Amino acid sequence: MGGIDMAELHALAVALGVGLLMGVERERHAAGSDASTAGVRSFALAALCGWLAGLFGLALIAVALSGTALLAGLGYWRSSRRDPGMTSELALLLCCLLGALAVSRPALAAGVGVVAALLLATKRGLHRVSRELISEAELRDGLLLAAAALVVLPLLPDRAMDPWGIFNPAAIWRLVVLIMGIGAIGHLALRALGERWGWMVAGFFSGCVSSTAATLSFAQSTRRDPALNRRAATAALAANLASLCLLAPVMAAVSPPAALAVLPVLGGAALGLGATLLVVGLGSRSSPPRSRTAEPAQRMFRLLQAIWMALVLSAVIIAAGLVNRWFGSAAALLTALVAGSVEVHSASAGLAQLHSTGGLTAGQLTRGTTLILLSSSLVKTVLALSAGSRSYALLLGIGLAAMAGSAALALWLSPLG
Repeated sequence: MGGIDMAELHALAVALGVGLLMGVERERHAAGSDASTAGVRSFALAALCGWLAGLFGLALIAVALSGTALLAGLGYWRSSRRDPGMTSELALLLCCLLGALAVSRPALAAGVGVVAALLLATKRGLHRVSRELISEAELRDGLLLAAAALVVLPLLPDRAMDPWGIFNPAAIWRLVVLIMGIGAIGHLALRALGERWGWMVAGFFSGCVSSTAATLSFAQSTRRDPALNRRAATAALAANLASLCLLAPVMAAVSPPAALAVLPVLGGAALGLGATLLVVGLGSRSSPPRSRTAEPAQRMFRLLQAIWMALVLSAVIIAAGLVNRWFGSAAALLTALVAGSVEVHSASAGLAQLHSTGGLTAGQLTRGTTLILLSSSLVKTVLALSAGSRSYALLLGIGLAAMAGSAALALWLSPLG
């Protein structure tokens, strides 16, 4: 029989490290109390027992876990009157299991051990979040969002269900989840950063995902409270600015020369949109705070409205697909114009791909990109008017018109215009 090899020594080190880490946290937690709980030595020994059992197979692992569970149960029986919680006992059982896991998956065992120690150490923070910071409505919305993303979405067929290859139930539900997620991001940003900065931060990060969905999501808030018109418009403009800033990297990933050709147009559009965002944003910051009767909504999103907005977006996407099918590649600019009304990135990437293969000249590429920005501005303004208040749609429309107008002016001034 040979000695212990390096892999076994590595597993031993991981198991012992996990046991000591979790044990130190539990010992510090019990310091100054009368609770009889496992400490550093108990956790280290439990991890070593698991490691040793892992060397000899499943049967001994089951024996080690059963023995640890029995000892943990006896410890809980002795200390339950003073400390009715079962955290230390469950942690001791987990520590033994991680010691056994370290034999075959040391990296996974180490990672889970660190996460477990963090959970143990953040007891007060987690309790404060669950008991004080999160309302019942927010908890229900969070569970609903998790169910929509992790339960419903995997069950839907991720393929076209119509003869034209356009209608995809999973794709439509992903839009629902996306709109719900954007609403949750905006709500959490408001809770964390307050009225002044929360809207703009939420809008910018939402725009990195989908500026169209963000435009609709923020429009929804103005229906509930018209006093939010300026702040919601600021968030929507920030979302569109973030989306615009991503256009150049997206096109550069497909064709660097294409991104270089449209850079003046994108720069002009960003200047026009940024200037409007600055004016509207300063106005929202200087506006008086809302009254106490207009507290921030406790609901992060509304499911039925999210479904309705996703259906609207899907209808436009299906229309774009039908245009592409009926007119074919010969109408590349028309197809990009329709598709860009919903998703500017994919449409612009398509134009960049055509430019890289010689299907479009640089002039056609820049004109097509400008048309995409124009069609996107028109569609978003119409969607904002249908889903939000008139003031919100007006402020957003002014910003998007400034973006499209500045892009057109940059195109006219450029040699490719």
